[in-house]
Amino acid sequence: LAKRITRPSATSAQHVVEDLFNHVDLILDGGDATIGIESTVIDMTRNPPVILRPGGIPVERIHQVVSEVKWMLHNPENDDPTPPKSPGMLSKHYSPRAEVLLFEGEASRVIEAMRHKSLELGQDHKSVGVLSTDEEAHFFLETGARVISMGSVNNLEKVAHVQFRAMRVLDNQHVEKILVRGYGKQGLGAAIWDRLV
Repeated sequence: LAKRITRPSATSAQHVVEDLFNHVDLILDGGDATIGIESTVIDMTRNPPVILRPGGIPVERIHQVVSEVKWMLHNPENDDPTPPKSPGMLSKHYSPRAEVLLFEGEASRVIEAMRHKSLELGQDHKSVGVLSTDEEAHFFLETGARVISMGSVNNLEKVAHVQFRAMRVLDNQHVEKILVRGYGKQGLGAAIWDRLV
């Protein structure tokens, strides 16, 4: 689906309308995206091949077919001045209007850090959104944040499927900060992480 370069990816025709209204003559609605995050992009011109953007096919499954493939973690602090080799390699490629604060580490510590940050931001009169999971959403209900559950922590396919939609919902609610935790850098966790940094 089409989108503006600095917006979360469109996963429905309505998102395309929001981003490209008055910029295109026609939008074809083929239904909502079935995966949510974009495709995996591999540079096969290199030896060994390099994953430029992890996506709906986890890195581990690609290794089963192309065993020598490498994944170079994108570092948004060190954006290369040369044109990117793939969509999604710019540090602001998938950004909502709100600032995204990514928390990483052991789940219970991360949740406590997110709760603390949410309360702190609320005391500073900042509008806060939290992207959470079914199992963890209740930890944030008394923080005053707008909480969106993206599904079960045990179903990262669902989390990846709704991540961009959830970001857009919070953007439309005009939150200033979005708090979200990472789910590791294995399997679909890698693709989810890639969209948050």
